[in-house]
Amino acid sequence: MSPPDDSLVRYVPGGVGALFVVLGLFFVVVGIRSAQAGRRFAAKAERTTGTCLELVYRSSSSSDGSTSGGWAPRMAFRTLDGRPVEAVSRVWSSPAAVRVGREAPVLYDPDDPRDFRVDNLRGSGGCIPPAFIVMGSLALVVGVVVLVVGGFLSTALP
Repeated sequence: MSPPDDSLVRYVPGGVGALFVVLGLFFVVVGIRSAQAGRRFAAKAERTTGTCLELVYRSSSSSDGSTSGGWAPRMAFRTLDGRPVEAVSRVWSSPAAVRVGREAPVLYDPDDPRDFRVDNLRGSGGCIPPAFIVMGSLALVVGVVVLVVGGFLSTALP
């Protein structure tokens, strides 16, 4: 009887660990870039109050055919210089960031007031960047642990 093939023990942990490290880095970078984009928008944006006129359902499809969706508010507000604006937010969430008929704080781009966000956690996408950073960091830790343990295993085998 021949001895069992130990190539799986030697090579699979390295591959799995590397995959987790790469995915972790990807999620951390996406989370950081998204957080920076949100901060840049907030830094140049002007603040006012708007009224939610309706909720528009938005969805997106992924390459595997699955879809996800949420509600984007159509808001009416006036810019600080008095121009009326009515637009649908580019940011959607589930549940909705604001209810129809309710007032909410709005951050808008003074150069393009139709580019706005409801100024709350759901309306600004505020929980997405931290979630990506946390998930990516966890994947990085798991990947490094798997690489280290896999390295010990591969050197311990004859």
